[in-house]
Amino acid sequence: MPTKVRTSPAIKSITLGEVVRALEGGSALVECFREDGGACALTPRCRLKARLAAARESFMRELDKTTLADCAYPARSRRRGVG
Repeated sequence: MPTKVRTSPAIKSITLGEVVRALEGGSALVECFREDGGACALTPRCRLKARLAAARESFMRELDKTTLADCAYPARSRRRGVG
């Protein structure tokens, strides 16, 4: 008889964006995104910060569209005599 794995109904509502934010724990993508502004030598004339911020937001918006359920594989049935 195959073993069924039960998942929480929350799997359908938790997004990849939420998981990434939780795992990052407030880590900055680049030094200048730190709360204290970091100490990057490029800061006075940097032309990347706005572009990196836009890319990060686009990335997170995309992850926010995908739930854990969207990425989960269905449970495989176990064959008799294996594992």
